[in-house]
Amino acid sequence: MGLQYKNSQMKKNQMKKRRNLLLKNWDLIKAFGIQLIVQTFIMYIYIASFQQQYVAFSSDSSMEHKTGSRE
Repeated sequence: MGLQYKNSQMKKNQMKKRRNLLLKNWDLIKAFGIQLIVQTFIMYIYIASFQQQYVAFSSDSSMEHKTGSRE
């Protein structure tokens, strides 16, 4: 009877360790996911601002070409 109790306690301890490890891994996965979303958003803003600058520059240069002078 004592051996069965000891085995069941060992199994419970192993399950607790596995659960704690999974929870730690889940926290890391969530943190990584949040970081990925934030980085994607920052990159989107960066690309959008770069594209806006490019469009403004190209429209300025096309106006210069049409008018022949810079205003």
